[in-house]
Amino acid sequence: MQRVGELLWPPECRHCGRVESNRNWFCTNCLDGFEIVGRRTRSLGTFDAVTSVYDSIGGPLTFYQKMVRDHSKRQARIIAALMVVKYLKLDWPVPREVVAAGRYDRMVAREFVKILGTEEGSCIVVLGLDQNSFLEQGMGAINKYPNPLLGISLLGSNTF
Repeated sequence: MQRVGELLWPPECRHCGRVESNRNWFCTNCLDGFEIVGRRTRSLGTFDAVTSVYDSIGGPLTFYQKMVRDHSKRQARIIAALMVVKYLKLDWPVPREVVAAGRYDRMVAREFVKILGTEEGSCIVVLGLDQNSFLEQGMGAINKYPNPLLGISLLGSNTF
């Protein structure tokens, strides 16, 4: 029966294709690329600060591509939890509001708020799966709210 399962669901890494006996999405080597990017932030356009959970390379990029294709609530929860971990590492204030950059981002934003909560009078967070997706949304948000504007994405540039 295990052989039938391996034929239907081969135990190969979803990024590099390497076959391993574990039944994870990624092999041990590619999982090493899933270390949350440190405390890097920068200002960008109308944003007071932006950050990303991972750089746009390797396993995290493949993970992102699968998320965009599948649009599942379970995956949205996983992404939101990863973003909350990064957000808390930066010691940013609890946001007043979380604005989603796109349609699938709304699912992730709802999960983000369920985990982190909101606080009156604080900052506004624009959330997107990649940094390019939230730049336009940030332009609209800055005109609506006088609060500090922060941006967080699953993937970002590996150059800052």
